[in-house]
Amino acid sequence: MTDARQSGQALLLALVVLLLVSTTGALVAGAVALEERQYRREVEDVRLRALLDAAVSTGLTRLAETASYGGHRERWEGGSLAVEVERKGPAVFEIEVLAAFRSRRVGGRATVNRGEDGEVRVIRWLRLDPRELSPALRRRTGSF
Repeated sequence: MTDARQSGQALLLALVVLLLVSTTGALVAGAVALEERQYRREVEDVRLRALLDAAVSTGLTRLAETASYGGHRERWEGGSLAVEVERKGPAVFEIEVLAAFRSRRVGGRATVNRGEDGEVRVIRWLRLDPRELSPALRRRTGSF
């Protein structure tokens, strides 16, 4: 074999190795990007659940303070929550909540028993798609 031919084969082999390394790097970068997106989504899920829990807790606390509590709305950078309370019977209330973080939303509905002493007990709790919430809560939240 001549030196020129060996040099050509070595160059071809080097290009193939470079192609394989580049392809592997691109695949690893794609996998890392996908994993990062999944991680961010999981973090948002945790934040949304925490906001939803905070909304329910706030609704229960305020309902315990006064039976005339009708709900409220809170906003801050990146997120917001809304609570709507409706009396269903002498001691039974329905609390609907909506939590939003960035562009994602989650809702829930709790059926609550409120004693004369102000003690509240959750009878039933459901997580809901925000579209299943009452029109009153959707009106309260507007473009929320």
